[in-house]
Amino acid sequence: MSSEKLTQEQIAKAALAELISAVEPIIKDHIDAMDQATVSYIVKNYANYLKIDLQRDFEAARKAALTESPFDDLLNNG
Repeated sequence: MSSEKLTQEQIAKAALAELISAVEPIIKDHIDAMDQATVSYIVKNYANYLKIDLQRDFEAARKAALTESPFDDLLNNG
């Protein structure tokens, strides 16, 4: 990429793409290691649970960052 400053949107998209690229092969490896009967059973019976809730995880990280301040130690320790 050029020396232009990246926008927050570009940074966020790149970070999300990197996360998905790291997670997908792990999931695929685990599924590939399962026997076909287990895969079929999971698809038929647990389809509603086969989505990763990234929003929940990002919201938790955001909330933690909002409640923690770099000044907390200074204020709490006098």
